[in-house]
Amino acid sequence: MNLTEMAIKKKVVTFTFILLLALAGVSTYFKLPKAEDPGYVVRTATVATLYPGASPSRVENLVTDRIEQRIQEMPEVDYINSESREGFSYITVQFKDEYKIMRPIFDKLRRKVDDAKKDLPSGALPPFVNDDFGDVYGTLIAVTADGYSPENLRRVAKFTTEELLTMKNVGRIVQYGVRPENIFIDYDNAKLSQFGISPGYLKQVLENTNILSPGGQILLGKERLSFEPSGNFDSVDDIRNTVIRLPKGNLVTVEDIAKVRRAYQEPILTREKFNGKDTIVLGISLKEGGNILDLQKEIDEKITAVESSYPIGVDFTYLTQEAARVDKSVQSFLSNVAQSILTVMLVLIIFLGLRVGAIVASLIPIVMASSMVFLSYFGLSLNQVSLAALIIVLGMLVDNGIVISEAIMVNMEKGMDKIDAALEASRTLKGPLMISSLVTISAFLPIVLAAGTMGEYTGPITYVVAICLGLSWILGITFIPLLCVLFLKVEKQEAGYDSKFYRLYRGSLLKALKHKFMAGIIIIGIFFIAVFGFKTFVKVKFMPDKDVPILTVEAELPFGTSIETTTKMVLDAEKYIRKEYFLENPKQVEPPLIANILAGGTLVKYEKEGILSTGTFIGESAPRYILSHTPKMSQPNFAFAIINTTSFDIIKSEIQPKLIAWFEKNYPDANIKIDTLQNGSPSDRPIEIRVKGRDTDKLHEYIAEVEKIVKENIVGLADTKTDWGGKNRKFTVNIDQQRALRAGLTSQDIAISLNSILSGIKLTDYREQDRLIPVMLRSQGTSREDIEVLKNTPIYNQTTGNSVPLGQVAEIKTVWEAPKIVRRDKIKAMMFQVGLRNPATAMEQTLKIKPLLDEAASKWEYGYSYELNGEYYNSTKANDALAAKFPIAGIFILLLLIIQFNSYTILITILAALPLILTGITFGLGITQLPFGFMPILGALSLVGIMINNAIVLIDRINIEKDEEGRELPGAIVHAAQARFRPIVLTTATTVCGLIPLWLGGGVMFEGMAVTMIFGLIFCLGITLGIVPILFAIFHRVCYKGYKYEDEDIEG
Repeated sequence: MNLTEMAIKKKVVTFTFILLLALAGVSTYFKLPKAEDPGYVVRTATVATLYPGASPSRVENLVTDRIEQRIQEMPEVDYINSESREGFSYITVQFKDEYKIMRPIFDKLRRKVDDAKKDLPSGALPPFVNDDFGDVYGTLIAVTADGYSPENLRRVAKFTTEELLTMKNVGRIVQYGVRPENIFIDYDNAKLSQFGISPGYLKQVLENTNILSPGGQILLGKERLSFEPSGNFDSVDDIRNTVIRLPKGNLVTVEDIAKVRRAYQEPILTREKFNGKDTIVLGISLKEGGNILDLQKEIDEKITAVESSYPIGVDFTYLTQEAARVDKSVQSFLSNVAQSILTVMLVLIIFLGLRVGAIVASLIPIVMASSMVFLSYFGLSLNQVSLAALIIVLGMLVDNGIVISEAIMVNMEKGMDKIDAALEASRTLKGPLMISSLVTISAFLPIVLAAGTMGEYTGPITYVVAICLGLSWILGITFIPLLCVLFLKVEKQEAGYDSKFYRLYRGSLLKALKHKFMAGIIIIGIFFIAVFGFKTFVKVKFMPDKDVPILTVEAELPFGTSIETTTKMVLDAEKYIRKEYFLENPKQVEPPLIANILAGGTLVKYEKEGILSTGTFIGESAPRYILSHTPKMSQPNFAFAIINTTSFDIIKSEIQPKLIAWFEKNYPDANIKIDTLQNGSPSDRPIEIRVKGRDTDKLHEYIAEVEKIVKENIVGLADTKTDWGGKNRKFTVNIDQQRALRAGLTSQDIAISLNSILSGIKLTDYREQDRLIPVMLRSQGTSREDIEVLKNTPIYNQTTGNSVPLGQVAEIKTVWEAPKIVRRDKIKAMMFQVGLRNPATAMEQTLKIKPLLDEAASKWEYGYSYELNGEYYNSTKANDALAAKFPIAGIFILLLLIIQFNSYTILITILAALPLILTGITFGLGITQLPFGFMPILGALSLVGIMINNAIVLIDRINIEKDEEGRELPGAIVHAAQARFRPIVLTTATTVCGLIPLWLGGGVMFEGMAVTMIFGLIFCLGITLGIVPILFAIFHRVCYKGYKYEDEDIEG
């Protein structure tokens, strides 16, 4: 007893099992983890090391190089990037894709860095290894409070953080915008000279007073009691009243020689703004294994409770909400499922009638619900990748059901009993349909087998396709025959294909078969036209933008720019935005009905288009609020903004181009990147060219050649920059060692004195509850702003307190140096970055200049080379990862076809038809002007599976006509084409119609894939019903000379 017979005879068991599986799926759906992106292994760690006072070249040679040498000993390392800046080394370590368990590797990295500590110079602080580089803080909340001081705002943020951390799904919380406090001891140089003490002496006194050290224990009877010596500062007054013994033995307090005050850090290093107000931004991450939608509910409830405990004016506003984007994706998916069911039913009802339409369409909700059980079993979540896969298979699910039900109908029309008709249809089709499903699954194998992040990020697609098609096949040979037996009613009819439509199709096919070699030449011509059209008219962009109404702005002024200047730029930009686009009281209105239905009821329409809110990070980047955002290093010349708008369209049509134009006019020296959110791993600029070599001057020379090539050949150039930046002005203090020695000064004395005058030196920490507040010693007066005054400022012997003017022992000179030195695998590397007005042309433009770059590089000195980064690198790396696994998928497909047909000739026939799929892809993407990238690649893989499925069903029918019906091969081809015409047209029509809502309402993420599949399927229909029979006849040497389709064949 086979599966079909068992399902029909034990119908109660069948219905019960399917009902339980579907209900389990519905229940599982609500428990499945939901996220914006699938998780993947982050193979990146960073090593940060402070070396105060050192120039970039000294940091490179004395810190970066020594740490890199140790790290490079690890065989797990893929590549190392490093930046050496003044007083700071930052190393990024990327490990090879083959490693998935990273904890032992990160521990090994720490040991290597610890080994390097002994090689570092004195004065360098211990390196810090960060392996939490990939944490995503998908929810950003801006905390603002009218009239609150920064300290009071900090307390609000602290309390809110503590409350949020009690939530079940909250992982970590980071705070941006907290203004650090300092205790400043501002001394007067004249007083210090008068009392004969130095800044170093003050530091020693305060450190010895502000202690937190055990005093030992004493045994008294049965008790052992501890002693805790007093001395640590409990208030700012304690610091003011600290007693200092002068060299002559006199006693004074700190207040007698300096002004002690508590204030905010000067100068400010970072600053955050929300809608023009100072803010603290809370970044909240999801706990591992948590549910993002549940997290959002918890945050909403907690924020509402916290906000109610504060007076009016204390506001908590979402800057970003990952949960909202996830919820929209899920709702859109559910809408697409509903629309597909209705569309499929409508198409099937038109062609097959109400009963058959309902029977076949029932597959979609049952398979979708049941698949949730298996998604949970394999540890998958609902995210934009798995949802994309579910949308891909929506139209493919009904193929098995259509073919089976149509075959049952034909058998019943021939006079067979319902059960016999169902069993016969299952017997003849279950093998080909199983092979067809396995072929489609095999077409997606390269995705899950791709190495590293590519496979981990996109791997769920293969799992989803395999689960859904497997369920579709099982239900297709059990549930569908059972429903047909119970509900299908078909009257016995004379089988035949004598309608006007069949006569037209048959006549055209016979004409082509009789001139098959001429048809073959035309087929080859069509293929080459498609290749030419693809190269000429189709743009390439690996990943589409996210169609989220968020605009991001990265603004980087020249290195050396003060944070005050950066803040002014931000305030000017905010003033322009508020004037032109900001909506003070945005009002929502009803969105267009049809568009909202297509989007699953997720559309939000405003009465007026514009900007809803802006969050700005000055001096630093935002945390990783989406997976594709890589935070940049903090620096005073940098600012990052997140702008929430009313719609994606207003960004592209107005805000983005006008904001770019405003920056170009008002801040032409700033490097600006204004873009929407990206998918995948976007680069800083669409085109990036890295030149590597050991000599800095040569790198500049060769970068100049690259720049010339780019500017002469790139069309639509927006901006260019190098990642090293321009040279910075800097002051060097050249110490006359003989004069300094005669004055009793050392180089260390001069450095400490200068630091205390200009920036301040840290004396100790003031402990207040759970906070450590630095106590800073700094000179009063104008020395920090006037070079001439600085020359006359006294420099102290840190031991004796004697002083002489700086100008007597040193000379101040102005020099120019690179603000940072970038290396790749220990070799200096300079990146030339190119912005484009139309980023979709990046691949085309890169391929255009690549031969010119190759020619230029061939003339460079030995040891110098270039690498392409940007869109070209990302696309090539991903495509190479896929291409490396295509042979495996190809072998599986070949084996399946050989198992099915036991014929190399049929195998060649099917493979020869596959390249023609390109015609539909080229036509569709060409007329819609959508780029070819990762999502259309998924559509193309689906087309390969569908095309092979259709060919299998058609050729299997040819064999049945020949072997079981006894027809000669010429007649078998024609009759098989007629017999499979209706099911192939139906499967194509249902899939195409099911994809139309995705095209119209799926947004930029899915429209390219939908267009690829829709037009590809339409062309595949012609390929299957027209070209496959011709190729079959050509490769089997079938002769149609003298062949005539007889009337009795119609009945036969």
